[in-house]
Amino acid sequence: MKQKLIVLTGTVGDMLKLLAKNTSSLCGSFLLFLAGAKVAQEDRKKRIVVLFGGGIGDVAKRSVVCEYVKEHLSEYDVYYLMPYDISLPHGTMIHFDYKKAKINPLYYFRLVNKLRKIGFSRAIVLLPAWEGFLSSLGKNILPDVVYRYTETVPPEPIGFTSLLVGAFQPRQRIYRDIPVLSFYDKRWPEKYFPSDLYKIAYFFSQVVCDIEPDEAKNLNEKGLLKPDNLRTEIELVKNDGKFKDLGDYCVIGLGSSFAGKNWSPEKFGQVARLFSERNVKVVLVGGSESANLVEAFKKAYGGEFIDLINKTNLSELTNLINGSVLVLGNDTSFVHLAIALMKPTVCPLYGKSIGADSFYGYEDINQWVFLENFSNIEPREVGEKVEKALAYIKAEGSVPRKKFALSFLENNYVPLMKGDHAQPL
Repeated sequence: MKQKLIVLTGTVGDMLKLLAKNTSSLCGSFLLFLAGAKVAQEDRKKRIVVLFGGGIGDVAKRSVVCEYVKEHLSEYDVYYLMPYDISLPHGTMIHFDYKKAKINPLYYFRLVNKLRKIGFSRAIVLLPAWEGFLSSLGKNILPDVVYRYTETVPPEPIGFTSLLVGAFQPRQRIYRDIPVLSFYDKRWPEKYFPSDLYKIAYFFSQVVCDIEPDEAKNLNEKGLLKPDNLRTEIELVKNDGKFKDLGDYCVIGLGSSFAGKNWSPEKFGQVARLFSERNVKVVLVGGSESANLVEAFKKAYGGEFIDLINKTNLSELTNLINGSVLVLGNDTSFVHLAIALMKPTVCPLYGKSIGADSFYGYEDINQWVFLENFSNIEPREVGEKVEKALAYIKAEGSVPRKKFALSFLENNYVPLMKGDHAQPL
C-alpha cells in the first residue's frame, strides 16, 4: 500500500509539473503578443536553432546530432539552445535556465525575445511532441517550421495530461512532425526499449533530408545518414587545474536520480579494491542521491578514497571525468558524459528498460553488465569488465580503436515506418 501511494504521489507530481511548465509558456506567449516583438530578418534563412531538453545524461546522448550538423548542415549557422553549462561542437551555444523558463513567464518572455532578435528559419526540438514545452518555445521563436518527433505517449494518467495540454494549444501549420520509435509502444518485446540514440539519429536524419532534399539518397536501410561517422560528444571548458595533481584515478558514481538504478554500494566497494591493487585512486562523485550511500561503500571498500559528492559543479565534473582512467557507475549521467568524452566505462545495468539508454558507445572501452535480475549482478562480473578495460588501457591507451555504435542491440530490429509509429520487423 505504501509503495502504491509513493508511485501515485510521484505520478501526480509529474502531472502537475507538466501542466505548470505549459502554463508558463502560455502566459509568456501572451506577453509576447502584447509586446509585439519582431523577428530579425537579415540572414534568417541560414540560421537554425536546435532545442535541447531533459536531464544532463539525455543531453549528452542527444549530442549525437552534432555530427549531423558538421556533415550535413555546414552551410547553415546552427545554434544550440542548451539548458546546462556545457558546450557542444559545430554550433553556437545559447545557455538558458531550463527550470526558470518552465515556471517564470517573464523569464520565458525575455528568452524568446532574445531568440527572435537573432532570427531563425527553422527550430528542431529534441524532446517528444507530447511534452509540449520545448515545442511551444520553438513555435514562439517564429521560425518557418518547427521539427518535432511524435511517439506513443506514456500510459495514463501522464498521457491524459499531455493530451489535455495539447487540447489548449491551437493546431499550428508551423509544426512538422516525424514519427519515431517509442518507449511506450506495446509492440516492442517485453523489457526491451528502442535506443534513444537511434531514435534521435533517425529523427535528425529525416530533418536534414527535409532541409536538404538531395541528402535523401544517402539514407541507409534504417533511415540514417552516414551512421559510421556518428558519436556523442561534448566540449570541455578550460580546466582550472583543480584535479591535475590526482595522478591515476577512477571515477565512481554510486547513485542515480532514479533509486531503482542503484547497484549496491557494498558491491561497488568490493569492485573498487581492484583499483587500489593497481595504485589507481578512487574518486566518488554524485549529488544528494549518492550522499547516503557513502558509508556502506566505505565499509565494503576498506581503503582511502576521495569523496567529491556534492563538491563539484558540472564543468568541474566533466573535467574530472575527462582526466580519469575509467568511470564506473550506474546507468546515469556520469556514464553518458564519459562516453561523450571517449572515456572507458563499466556500467552494471538496471534491466527494466534494456536498450533505451545502454549498450551504446565504443565497443572496446564502454562495457555494460546486464542480468534480468539487477540485484543478482555480482562484483566478480563487474570486476571482470573492469580488469578487461584496465588491460586494454595499459596495452593500447585510452583512444578507441573501434567505431561508435548507436546500440549493440539495435541490429536485431529494423524500423518500418507505418502510420503513426515505427514497428519492429
